[in-house]
Amino acid sequence: MPSKDEVTAQYAAAEAQAAAARKADAAAKREASKKALDRLLKKPMSERFESIADPKLALTPAHRRELVRSLENAVPEQRAIIATTASRFEIWRARLPYRVIPLAMAGAVIIALFASAVTAYRHTPKQWVVIDSTEPVRVDWTSPEGLMSSETAAPGSKYVLARIEGNVAILRYWVSGTGYAEGRVPLQYLRAAN
Repeated sequence: MPSKDEVTAQYAAAEAQAAAARKADAAAKREASKKALDRLLKKPMSERFESIADPKLALTPAHRRELVRSLENAVPEQRAIIATTASRFEIWRARLPYRVIPLAMAGAVIIALFASAVTAYRHTPKQWVVIDSTEPVRVDWTSPEGLMSSETAAPGSKYVLARIEGNVAILRYWVSGTGYAEGRVPLQYLRAAN
């Protein structure tokens, strides 16, 4: 039976042998990784990009970062377009930088929102007005469908002032189920409501 010192010596020798094997294995993996990286860096950008997700590719984390860095500032290759199969629009679009379409879409949304805000502001009534006359005033109304009618407005009646055109005020009132009717009244017969 081996002595305790012999067992300890055998164990230490086995540990040293295992550590040396691990170092040799790590060095071999680093060398293989470096060769694979050098081979990939010589390939076109598209192949390098596809290889990043390849699980069979044995790159060390440092070499994988170096591969990613090689792609960061690379310019994508132009897509080849066969003129017989692509429309002129497709050829033109393929030559645009890839960010132009999203930026154009964002610009269109901003313009649409701005136009909506301007339209809403322009259609907002200015104030409430009251018919300020001792007798009824004739108002020429235009319905939402475009029909014209002439009615009288009693003194003290309240309306919404939409806008002023010269010395004529454009009034509005809601017609249930169809929209706003607009009427024209001379400014001299109106005053601001309290």
